[in-house]
Amino acid sequence: MAFPHATPHMLGAGRGGATVTPVRNLPPKPWRELPILRYGDGRPLVRLLCGYLQCEALHFGPLRAALPETIHVRTGKDARAAWLGATLRQIVEEVD
Repeated sequence: MAFPHATPHMLGAGRGGATVTPVRNLPPKPWRELPILRYGDGRPLVRLLCGYLQCEALHFGPLRAALPETIHVRTGKDARAAWLGATLRQIVEEVD
């Protein structure tokens, strides 16, 4: 998922599950190290890797206005998305 407009969002654990708003739990900036947030008892394990991409073109009004609030990118078995899955696996390996 990508939020080009810094759209506020929450994460939930299915119907009736806990809902969290990670941005509320981040320590104040500047950070000396990337913050790690942990919720629940860790079972089942779900890992989320968050980051940002800075692009000067986003200050270009028409481009930014054309972007949706949320972009959902699937990494399924579609060969066209294989590069994204491989990239994410590499990022997780680097983080670990």
